[in-house]
Amino acid sequence: MNMENLEIEYKVMVDSIDFFYLQEKLKDYRPETFIQENIYYDTVFEQISRNDLSLRVRHIKNKKKFIATLKEKVGDARKEYEYEVDGEDSFPKEIIDKLNEYGVDYECLVETSRLTTFRNEYKLENGVLCLDENHYYGNVDYEVECESSTLEKAKKIVKNLLDKNGISYQESKLSKVARANRYRN
Repeated sequence: MNMENLEIEYKVMVDSIDFFYLQEKLKDYRPETFIQENIYYDTVFEQISRNDLSLRVRHIKNKKKFIATLKEKVGDARKEYEYEVDGEDSFPKEIIDKLNEYGVDYECLVETSRLTTFRNEYKLENGVLCLDENHYYGNVDYEVECESSTLEKAKKIVKNLLDKNGISYQESKLSKVARANRYRN
């Protein structure tokens, strides 16, 4: 798996009761389930986050797979560079070269945080809906996320689902890596 793609997603936070209600409500859609451990990296001088990038290796435990991902902001989206790798501290030449373009020395990378996500993924006609239970350093939060071809479509899918089920929510202002870093400190 070597690929570049544009990730357009909309995320909201919900409470645990509403999250498990949604899981029950959507069980007939037979989601694909994953247990993912995300390990995030930066330099001690935060060169990755200062360049509005994020770097992680995702260990998909039930598939015994490691995927290195570098994300860079492009308008409302993020361009993702994803490569299957051998382990949690492996980075392919393509990501190392991209980091070098931003003046980031691969040799200076350190692990900044990690989290485990229990994900239910639902394939929809207009996108992919995910229900994520995220565990970071003794903290848990619940997120509904949708990837689609436009931000408006992703928002509409999420808002329709939650409004139809009378679920209140708040937009995710912080990314998973930002929340993991906050909980770690």
